[in-house]
Amino acid sequence: MHQVPLHNLHEEKAVMTSFAGFELPLFYTSIIEEHLAVRNSAGIFDVSHMGRILLEGEDSLNFLEKILPVSVTIKQDMKAFYSFMLNDKGFIIDDLIVLKLSKFKFIIVVNAANKEKDLDHINKCANSYKITIHDITFQTCMFAVQGPKSIELTSEVLRGTNMPEKRYEITTLNLESQEIIISRTGYTGEDGLEMIIPCKNGVQTAAMVWKEISKVAKECGLGSRDTLRIEAGLPLYGNEIDEKTTPFELGLERLINWDKDFIGKEALRRNLLPEKLVCGLVLEKDIPRAGFEVRDQQGSSVGFITSGTYSPILKKGIALAKVKNNYAQPGGMLFVQVRNSSRPSYVVKPPFYDTSKYGYKRVKQQI
Repeated sequence: MHQVPLHNLHEEKAVMTSFAGFELPLFYTSIIEEHLAVRNSAGIFDVSHMGRILLEGEDSLNFLEKILPVSVTIKQDMKAFYSFMLNDKGFIIDDLIVLKLSKFKFIIVVNAANKEKDLDHINKCANSYKITIHDITFQTCMFAVQGPKSIELTSEVLRGTNMPEKRYEITTLNLESQEIIISRTGYTGEDGLEMIIPCKNGVQTAAMVWKEISKVAKECGLGSRDTLRIEAGLPLYGNEIDEKTTPFELGLERLINWDKDFIGKEALRRNLLPEKLVCGLVLEKDIPRAGFEVRDQQGSSVGFITSGTYSPILKKGIALAKVKNNYAQPGGMLFVQVRNSSRPSYVVKPPFYDTSKYGYKRVKQQI
């Protein structure tokens, strides 16, 4: 079992749990309390378990153009973007965030459970490219500060910090002779930051940053991270995504650049119409869980729940589900099998909350 660098600090305060080979905080006070803190103010998460892969060299950009279906060339330096890697059959190996520091230097942030598989795929594809690949996961810490007040509060605590002005922008901060990389990204639906902090020579700087920010932002664990991302309608590998999932099932075709060559392109062209789509469901009663069956009004099976939880904002059960594509349109009614009961649910397009009251869109800024 791996431990994040600040494990001892978290263990003093949090209820811990096992996830992706790590022992991590599940919650510090309560999942609902931490969830609402992020929606209304700010929370800080230790996400150091996420894989971080440093890619450098003169062929870095061309290599990423090959293994990612998005257009990397058009992305500006010091910008982050969401993408995914595909196999030859057009199925998703992993979804990820890429930090473009320059056309010769990138950091790829991947799901913790997939890091070794991702590294293997990247190394196999890298043979003819002039690049170097380094796993920097255990040489760095990674924190997420999320919520409508996250930028303001972090700026006040870390005085002199050059905060990213726009969503997906990247800046750097020199603190105690360490370069901290700050991206305006996150996995909660809210505005916020993610910080990558070197800790190869000790955790003093990372511990100081955590302790200072946690004075003004609530410490949060994996429990609220999951309820927040479901409420925002964000997919999770192992739930909504696996190696039998295409980008079309997730509505991600808008990210694909068909004018270039990339791994999985031809297979995707042959599979443009998915049998199932991911949609949102809101239940009037009960809380849905992953694996529960979804049926139509005639009682026929049309899909299954991929992620389910209680929404502290709606005060109802909500779910992401994979259903037959003709049942995924918002406004329809489906029935979730909760134990021995059939619970009516309404099909919605996530996020589940009112975006004028919650989420990053309430912050007026250019994207």
